Amino acid sequence: MREVLHVDEVANACEFYLRKKTSQPLVNIGSSIEMTIKEYANTVKKKIDSKVVIKFDNNKKIDGVKRKKLDITLANKHGWKAKMNFSKALHETIEDFKNSHR
Repeated sequence: MREVLHVDEVANACEFYLRKKTSQPLVNIGSSIEMTIKEYANTVKKKIDSKVVIKFDNNKKIDGVKRKKLDITLANKHGWKAKMNFSKALHETIEDFKNSHR
């Protein structure tokens, strides 16, 4: 399964690094797995409503971030690893959204 960060994971990473007292000012946390925006969009579509139509405008010359893969070598070196997979994090995020927008 593909992994992504969830709010709880970010909180756990912050606590982990506050206790670690590392000298690095920045540490990437998350997964080294990479997905395209289209893959993310289609995964969300399947979870919320299969009738949703997603349109991509491929005619625009937008020079955004080419890669979305973090280098988490330093985090792993310090012993931190994400615990939640993408599917579970997405499910919890959707449920939280539904519950707060009733």
